[in-house]
Amino acid sequence: MSFEEKLEFCQITSLWLPVLFENAGVSGKDICSVSGGTMCSYVDNIGEGICYAGKGGTMCSYVDNIGEGICYAGKGGAMCSYVDNIGEGICYAGKGGTMCSYVDNIGEGICYAGGGGTMCSYVDNIGEGICYAGKGGTMCSYVNSIAQGICYASKGTNCSYATSIGDELCKIAGICNTKNAIDIINGVIGVCGTKVLHYGFSR
Repeated sequence: MSFEEKLEFCQITSLWLPVLFENAGVSGKDICSVSGGTMCSYVDNIGEGICYAGKGGTMCSYVDNIGEGICYAGKGGAMCSYVDNIGEGICYAGKGGTMCSYVDNIGEGICYAGGGGTMCSYVDNIGEGICYAGKGGTMCSYVNSIAQGICYASKGTNCSYATSIGDELCKIAGICNTKNAIDIINGVIGVCGTKVLHYGFSR
């Protein structure tokens, strides 16, 4: 990948990677410590860990969900304390505008954070949101998986047949032989660094 392609990949990936954290068994303390955060020993949930990792400030100790942590880490402003879902937090972190308070699913939040435009309000799955965030074109409305969204966002080919996140990451970024969520997270860190864990690639 060129520098520009790598930056684009890391920006888009930072929007959806938190979806894997719970499934991978990643703790807030892990995210905080590997990212060089402070107060990590006091962290007791993933959102709090993301907040401290992203230098989210004094409010981090009050964070009780992943979306709120992402919002503070992304410097999403005063509305962070009202965030109650991941999509909303991603939207505010990505400066998605006034529509963030209406976001009710992760894909919609990813779309707004990535500057996906007017179609975001129609997004109903993560892959579709990734596609629009990556300016994947007219096929985004047909996307129904994360793998397809990643493919279209990276301007890949045969995206309608994409079924595996690992396969798409292998083709795009050389992150191969991933067997589970933790392999994917570690592989992405290898390419993008730990900033990708806490919305460190703002758009």
